[in-house]
Amino acid sequence: IGKNVKMITPPAVAKKHDEFLAAYLRTGEKHVIDSTRSLVALRKDGSTFAAELTLKEVEESPSGPGSFFGYIRDVTHHRQTLQQFMINDAITNLSTVPIVGIDHKGTIEAFSPAAESCFGYTTSEVLGENVKMLTPPEIAAHHDDFLSRYHKTGIKNVVDSLRIVTAMRKGGVQFSMEISVREIKKEGMHSSFVAYLRDTSQDMVLEDERSFGTTIRDLSPIPIIQTDKMGIITYINNAFLGEWGYNDTEDLVGKNVQKIMPATFHAAHDDHVTRFREDPTHSTVVGKVRRLLGCRKDGTIFDVEAKIQCVSSKRSDMFILVGFLRNLATQLKLEQANYTIDTLTNLSTIPIIAIDHRGLVIK
Repeated sequence: IGKNVKMITPPAVAKKHDEFLAAYLRTGEKHVIDSTRSLVALRKDGSTFAAELTLKEVEESPSGPGSFFGYIRDVTHHRQTLQQFMINDAITNLSTVPIVGIDHKGTIEAFSPAAESCFGYTTSEVLGENVKMLTPPEIAAHHDDFLSRYHKTGIKNVVDSLRIVTAMRKGGVQFSMEISVREIKKEGMHSSFVAYLRDTSQDMVLEDERSFGTTIRDLSPIPIIQTDKMGIITYINNAFLGEWGYNDTEDLVGKNVQKIMPATFHAAHDDHVTRFREDPTHSTVVGKVRRLLGCRKDGTIFDVEAKIQCVSSKRSDMFILVGFLRNLATQLKLEQANYTIDTLTNLSTIPIIAIDHRGLVIK
């Protein structure tokens, strides 16, 4: 009391404060008076803080000179909260994951751009509406009860868990959605909830296609094997199990593909796999039909015709190798028998002629 008010302002402001006051008394122009301004104030310990100042003037009267009253509010926490809100808002807007925020009654308070794309609504269409508008009628009819029950019991059936639920787009189209809900609690205030969403409808389509494809492969009489780029077996069909003498896929899946070939080929195969990873365009096996040797579970070696194809991803450098295999034992026996017959025929001193069913000479 009795000190100049500039003592509670930073030096840079204090140096000019008397001039500001003198200018106002001289001109009467109000730049600060009758307004609310944001400024920086100075504490006794020399620290500064963000403040909000509202200044009022009591004009001079016969009972006394004029004076000024300032109402000051420390807005440091408010500024920090606002800044955090702006950061969170920016994160929400930039997120590729649909985000929906609701209050304790289920009223939508936040709806990210990704959520707009997912549901087909604009933010202005959903803010202030109940979140059950994003669910099918049979779920919407009970959603308020679910929320009310949670507030009463605190039992978490959805909060803090990952669930697959059915959601509904603006046009009424229903789709499968993965949802993760987090509760935001603040002392003295009602809880609010933030949901992170993911449209899994395409996942379901891909899963159906994968199941369909697996069924076809399992029904195929041709042995089929699939490996990753490291040469680790990721899939074999039933025909492969039967041909190689195994009873269960677990005997091979997750193992190196070397397990189905003779030990003498193991080192060479590892070198080939390494070279192929480095340069998939050059391979003596992939994309070609080759005769190789297979090794059954009981250790027997047999001739195999193999066609290996590389299936690569368009979105990454991942690829898998798919092999279609055929036991050549029967074919080789026939070829050997034909070769023996041809040899005996050519050595025969007796004239021999062979014709087909049309009477055409074939030998």
